[in-house]
Amino acid sequence: MKSILYIFKGKYPWDIRVDKFTKSFLDAGYRVIILSRWVPDLSESEEFGNLIIKRIGFQLPANFSLPVSNNPIWKKGIKNVIAEFNPSIVIARDIMLAEAAADIGHLWNLPVLMDMAEHYPAAMREWKKYKKPFLLKFLVHNLKVPDIFERNSVRKMDGIITVCQEQNERLIDTYNFPENKIQTVHNTPDLNFSENIRLGSSFPPVIFGHHGNMSAEKSVINLVKGFVLASQKNNSIKLLLAGAGEDFEEVKDIISLSNLNDRVILTGEYHYNDIKFILSSIDIGVIPYQVNDFNNYTIHNKVFDFLAAGKPIIYSPCKPLIRLNNETNTGSILENTEPETISNMLLKIAESNPEKYSANSLNSFKNKYNWNIDSSNLLNFISSYL
Repeated sequence: MKSILYIFKGKYPWDIRVDKFTKSFLDAGYRVIILSRWVPDLSESEEFGNLIIKRIGFQLPANFSLPVSNNPIWKKGIKNVIAEFNPSIVIARDIMLAEAAADIGHLWNLPVLMDMAEHYPAAMREWKKYKKPFLLKFLVHNLKVPDIFERNSVRKMDGIITVCQEQNERLIDTYNFPENKIQTVHNTPDLNFSENIRLGSSFPPVIFGHHGNMSAEKSVINLVKGFVLASQKNNSIKLLLAGAGEDFEEVKDIISLSNLNDRVILTGEYHYNDIKFILSSIDIGVIPYQVNDFNNYTIHNKVFDFLAAGKPIIYSPCKPLIRLNNETNTGSILENTEPETISNMLLKIAESNPEKYSANSLNSFKNKYNWNIDSSNLLNFISSYL
């Protein structure tokens, strides 16, 4: 039996993309070893049939297991796992550990791929924690250390898995990476995901929704401000925001100051098992994110959740979202992400009949943007290296 080593910088469980990859690999007959970061209350290792989980930094302070390629603890861990399990291929998630994975994997003549789920340096430049402390700001914004990590990692990869076409083009243009060594694998739901969801929208639409982490690189602040403006002209519409994150307190403050606690539903953190209830509760999905180098090179999971639930979508004018809507005709594109523009769009959609967009969303999911197709693309790409 051939084995796949997947190196993940965070704690595991849980991560939706790791879960999807793992299930596809196991179903295809591979043994899977996940090397992740230990956190308290988890064991050093676990085994579930052909799935093995190993954790780095067991019972050590968190700083000791910082997931970067020059950390000797991670280097030793990667070496030990390769020596013990003799994998046929190594996959590193994102850039932080990819260089170490390549250096060590290539010592065993193993193909090493990166699962590049996002433009990580661009995300770090948007996060608040890297904008205030002088040293962190200097490292990320001035010295551009994450960009160095990315450049060194990409140049050592035998192949790269991405989440959208625009990221592929960036890798080709920036690093001259071979196009035939890049494979897009979207974060799409399984084909049965639509079961037990209230599909489509009410007419007229009443509840606009967003789910996911409220973080600075994909901000919902202007959505909330836009809803405040729209609510002054339409007293029927509501907003459901599921999730938490670094912007959560600011969102709460805006809502409280606007006296809209009865019209904005904040769930806080939620479990993935709740996602069908969340999608069933809304009429229109909103992707309100600002145009930046992070959002221009990714497609967020929630886009495909909205498609699978037959929800019309309000898209921000980021490159992948414009392309996707041009292809699928599943909603409307904002001219910009200023509160006034978002407000006008909410008011316009609230008076529309979104039936055709609902049908297009569901058809796009069934015909193309589902995990059956993405899983097949992933497995074909992996097998080309074995």
